[in-house]
Amino acid sequence: MPEDKTQKVIDALREVCECKGVVPISLLESTTGVMAWISNIIPLARLWTAMLWSPLHAAKLQSAAGPKRDTTRVRKGLAFKRQIDHAVLWLHRLLEAKGTFLDGSPVVSLSKVYRFKHDVPLVSVITDACPSGLGGYLEIGGKPVAYFKLPVDESLCTTLGGGATVGDPAFQTEWELLAIFIAICIFSKFLKRTHVRMFIQSDNTAALRAALEFHASSPLMSSLAAEIAIRIECAGWEPLWGKHIRGIHNTVADALSRFCEGIPLPECLKSAREIVVPDVATLFRTWPHA
Repeated sequence: MPEDKTQKVIDALREVCECKGVVPISLLESTTGVMAWISNIIPLARLWTAMLWSPLHAAKLQSAAGPKRDTTRVRKGLAFKRQIDHAVLWLHRLLEAKGTFLDGSPVVSLSKVYRFKHDVPLVSVITDACPSGLGGYLEIGGKPVAYFKLPVDESLCTTLGGGATVGDPAFQTEWELLAIFIAICIFSKFLKRTHVRMFIQSDNTAALRAALEFHASSPLMSSLAAEIAIRIECAGWEPLWGKHIRGIHNTVADALSRFCEGIPLPECLKSAREIVVPDVATLFRTWPHA
């Protein structure tokens, strides 16, 4: 990314950080505009851009509708800063991140180098979710080696936030994306010191698009996709690949997600290792609701 663009965003974010309580809509709009341009080059930035765009859109709608009083923040062209604090903080840190090599080389801005190989092995991660549970398994060489199953309970609903409740199908897509995130986290222990590429399979197109392309349809989805993006970057993995599979073909992962309904463990997983999922809140790194 050009240095002038990087510096322009850093300066804008620093100005936003210095605002107290409220931020000018014009400043938020210009910052979001630059981030939208950057998102075309760096897909990972789409998630934090969405976190800026949502409050900006809401503030502009309120402004267009007209203020109820002449002294309101809307009339003054201001938006609440707390709505964007999380995104601004992370963007600021990511853009200013520095690093150095162990040989004492000068500190430089962090960059990512992809190794191009024709024969990068793929490992498959297949997941599913339902209002009562989440499940997924890892395949290496076409053979299941590990799996997890997790019930949707009150504790998990509290961690997810957004008003999610046990058994509520309204959060189906969020549960599907959370299942993908958990699978990436807990199966990564099997992939240490190996140069592989994860191939994600899910029967939910919205969750798959959020994980692969960082396009999210809700604030919760943006936050979950941001967790996936940070996890991939920290692990130094190649970008995820994946494909949609029809629900009727996703029988193994479906059985895992419905284990609490009495569905037995599929025969193909009898020799695979079950991974106990830790407290999901401990897996998050950028989660704004934790």
